[in-house]
Amino acid sequence: MIGIHNIVNVGLSVTPRGIPNFSVNNLAVFVKETPLDSGSGIEPFYVYGSASAAATDFGIGSNTAKAANLIFSQSPNILSGSGQLLVCPMGTIPATSGSFTTGEILDVSGIAGVADGSIDISVDGATAVEISAIDFTGAAVHNLADVVGVLRPLMPAGISLDLNATLDKIIFNSLSSGTLSTVALSAGATGTDLSTMLNVANGVQVVGVASRSETLVEAALRVSQKVYFGGMLEKYGATETEIMDTANFVQTLNCCFFKAKDLLSTVEQGGILNNIKQMSLSHTRCLYHSTMADEFESAYASRAMSVNFSGSATAITMHLKDLIGVEYDDSINDTVLAKLKAAGVDSYVNAVNVPKVFCQGGNQFYDYVYNLNWFVGAIQVAGFNFLATTNTKVPQTEIGMLGLKNAYARVCEQARTNGMIAAGEWTLADTFGDPETFRRMIRERGYYIYSQPIALQASADRDERKAPVAQIAIKMAGALHSTDVLIIVNK
Repeated sequence: MIGIHNIVNVGLSVTPRGIPNFSVNNLAVFVKETPLDSGSGIEPFYVYGSASAAATDFGIGSNTAKAANLIFSQSPNILSGSGQLLVCPMGTIPATSGSFTTGEILDVSGIAGVADGSIDISVDGATAVEISAIDFTGAAVHNLADVVGVLRPLMPAGISLDLNATLDKIIFNSLSSGTLSTVALSAGATGTDLSTMLNVANGVQVVGVASRSETLVEAALRVSQKVYFGGMLEKYGATETEIMDTANFVQTLNCCFFKAKDLLSTVEQGGILNNIKQMSLSHTRCLYHSTMADEFESAYASRAMSVNFSGSATAITMHLKDLIGVEYDDSINDTVLAKLKAAGVDSYVNAVNVPKVFCQGGNQFYDYVYNLNWFVGAIQVAGFNFLATTNTKVPQTEIGMLGLKNAYARVCEQARTNGMIAAGEWTLADTFGDPETFRRMIRERGYYIYSQPIALQASADRDERKAPVAQIAIKMAGALHSTDVLIIVNK
């Protein structure tokens, strides 16, 4: 009997894997608390879908549990948009060791002829010890590695040697760490002075640094390399320097940083919230509440990160939204509200005896930034998956570019569906592609996608297998926050 493959031969092709969309509603909370049971070590982050789980791990009275209660109390909250709470304990930056790196050493042959070399070495600030009668003639010294081989066994306690052969330098390392960790080299009193031959005069001394807590930026960078989060809070009392550094850091990311303050001076000229607005750091959502700043911050972040962008008409504005577990700030009158407006700071006000979030657009409205964070991430994933999930290749032709642009168009269509963008008139002077087509597409669909024809692509880019740049214009739908009414009465 012959095999059926002689008649029908089937090859099975499995579609390559793509990547899921970024979890723009993952909220990272940075704390200086550790789980009650951390005997097996502290994880970089802990994932929670409920307040009770966070309280079980960190203790019911912890800052972590208090934040989790407010985050999961909101309706809707981060879970509505498939987000999770990421609790991130702050880490420690280890102490470093002191060292001394010589200047460039080129005369190895001169060192090879020394039979009575000497040099003084001080370790960790102690009295210098002279290393004398160093004999290089008894060994075959042809390069710096051979020099290190002669010196290494003669070093005093607490010293190790490394070689930077690329730069022709020798590194003397202290085996201790911290601010007292140092190495110093100087001329010996007897024999041939090796400090000159080792070019100590042009060397560099590095003093060790004590261990310290991570800054918020360091912690956020560390965690972001392991898991994506679209928003972040801190619950340990970061310094103003840390807050400003973090505001600058998140501005480069698809991420929002939520920071609430309880002093009016922070929104006035020179105050940190005002400074964030002046520097146009729009990815930091500045908030003010005179009595419940911490609670307002947690509740606002969860309610704000509740959008399911895969749905229909799901995009939100935070203006006039309700928060659970937060009282309105009765200190906010028209005068205070004007100061908050100038600084672009959101608040929780008494709106005719009803507590409501009051949004300001001085540092961009929150939903504008948040929606664009989602959109940019979705475009990145769409482009990656289009290129990565083909079993053959995407041809470097107009057909290939059409497929890529269609992948981007699907994201734009979803943005239309969820209410982020809408058809309208383009009001900017800048356009690209065919101006008539550009304005018609914005008027009809709310977006326009264009790429330079393949035939006009630079040969260098074609050789690099780059796609022509794709340009996307979108018309944001905006939101109605207030209204003026004119009434004409005919008597």
